[in-house]
Amino acid sequence: MAFNILYPSKKLSQLIAKSWLDRQELSIDKQFLLDNGLISRIDAEYVQEIVMDKNPEGPLPYVGEITISEEGEGKLRIRIPYPNRPPELTDEELERWVNDDNPDNIKPTNIYIPYSTS
Repeated sequence: MAFNILYPSKKLSQLIAKSWLDRQELSIDKQFLLDNGLISRIDAEYVQEIVMDKNPEGPLPYVGEITISEEGEGKLRIRIPYPNRPPELTDEELERWVNDDNPDNIKPTNIYIPYSTS
């Protein structure tokens, strides 16, 4: 399997930031991941489930989880943090990140914008 997690992490982070600007909640499913270039069609064959849990235990109020597996290699679980917009973030900070197309900037400078997956 050739899942590239660095580029999708930035792009997903930017999509979350854009959803906060637009005041729209993302609905993350396999088609969303494909449409936004977060996974390839080949990778999509291995996505077994995507769970959006709006009331998980822990500090984040909204979490997505993608399970990717390849026969004989077990499972890879990717947790995607998607919290509510923190009040500390300005529209200008979000717009700067949403529009950042520099490939060297792989994560936002503001700690309140989610980036990492686990």
